[in-house]
Amino acid sequence: MENPEDRRRTLTKDELNLAEFPFALPCLRAPRNCSLIRTQETGFDTEGHPIQREWTVHPSHLGLPLALDEEVFLGLIHLLHQQTNFKDRHVHFTQHHLFSILGWGGGRWAYTRLEESLIRLRGSTINCRDSFWDHKGKCYVSRGFSLIDNFTLYRRDDISAEKPFLSSVTFNDVIFESFAVGFIKTLDLDLYLSLRLPISRKLFRLLDKKLYKAPSYEIELMRLASRVALTDRTYPSDVKKHFAGAHEELQQAGFLRSASYIRRGSTSSIRYVMKPRESWKHRTRKITASPGENPLIQELVTRGITSIVARSLLKDHGEKRVADKLEVFDYLISNRSPAVTKNPAGFLRTSIEKDFSPPAGYISRAERQHRKEKEATARQLKRERADAAEKAHQEQKSQIDAIWSSLSDADKAHIESEALNAMNDFALKLYKQEKAEGRTSSGHHVHRVEVERLLVQRYLAQIPSATATDVPTTQ
Repeated sequence: MENPEDRRRTLTKDELNLAEFPFALPCLRAPRNCSLIRTQETGFDTEGHPIQREWTVHPSHLGLPLALDEEVFLGLIHLLHQQTNFKDRHVHFTQHHLFSILGWGGGRWAYTRLEESLIRLRGSTINCRDSFWDHKGKCYVSRGFSLIDNFTLYRRDDISAEKPFLSSVTFNDVIFESFAVGFIKTLDLDLYLSLRLPISRKLFRLLDKKLYKAPSYEIELMRLASRVALTDRTYPSDVKKHFAGAHEELQQAGFLRSASYIRRGSTSSIRYVMKPRESWKHRTRKITASPGENPLIQELVTRGITSIVARSLLKDHGEKRVADKLEVFDYLISNRSPAVTKNPAGFLRTSIEKDFSPPAGYISRAERQHRKEKEATARQLKRERADAAEKAHQEQKSQIDAIWSSLSDADKAHIESEALNAMNDFALKLYKQEKAEGRTSSGHHVHRVEVERLLVQRYLAQIPSATATDVPTTQ
């Protein structure tokens, strides 16, 4: 399982539908109010007839798959290809080996991240209409499935052990079927993993498929935004801002020669031109934190800062400042702040070095947790008081009912008469009118309240928990 030759790989495989349509959001954290991924477009069947294609991803209980989950999924495909050449849908691995392929460190964060990724991949479901090509039927079909069926994770996977416990993942049969029939393409996994921005990675997978046979590819801008699952695509100007950094990174990686926008009437398109594959730069991926190191180093590394700089920042400025700035940085990312659009890692580093103040409206995680706990305590206290009041009400009502049942008819009539005399003129008029009409309503309710008040005053006055002010209204 730990053959060093495995690490010197360049190419892996990628399922074509999952390169064409998004199954994960191109971000590290899901934006607010994003409950599903949906792509809709008009395509054409083999006879040239238009068909409406739709691709919808529904979330697991942990939410929709994210950029890191897509990274894990591709790593698992790579292992499946190595182990079985797609003859079996079960892949076995040690987590340490998978981490080495993905360039992750071996700290606790990595194990937690992997488990959460697998939960999202297993729990999220994809429903597609006329989006899967059936080789046998030579037509598009509709399907519903998840990406993986089950997984087993063992923490005891030390590579020095004679027989390490092997974790496993079982791919869904729909996905595995597409592997088995060859509905896959080659993917430069090293180049993919060397890209820093999630949008760059998604564009790379899509364009690598589209540019496989031709050096250029053109697509309508808003359609492309849907294909990469951009959540902020209300206006073309927003989409262009999101793509700007990705285009720059893909050009620096030697993958793209150019990305140019074309205006045609009321719509905008984008034309990509790819460089020859021999021009692609296989950059050395950033070194991850070593097992046992401060987890804050890995947190900085995963956000684009090299491990050397991460260690320096932690040494010079301390854990508290680094942790505080990481939290603010994640807040800005999740709110798509312009401050972190062009160079997120550079902004994070400078914010630590220069001790940037938090933005207006920012509330720290600790303060949010404190408020949450305070609100929970208040709700609990309110429930307890309501329960106590209800219990006292029921006890007093039982006492009142028992007293009323024990009274003679003459005593009952006397108390009812006193209650009538205590009612105001308006309530008394309502009571008499209701009685004449043979019904009960507001007037009778007021009369009953007065009766209960007299019973409490006369018979329960010596019981501390039963006072006139505690008498509930009877519906």
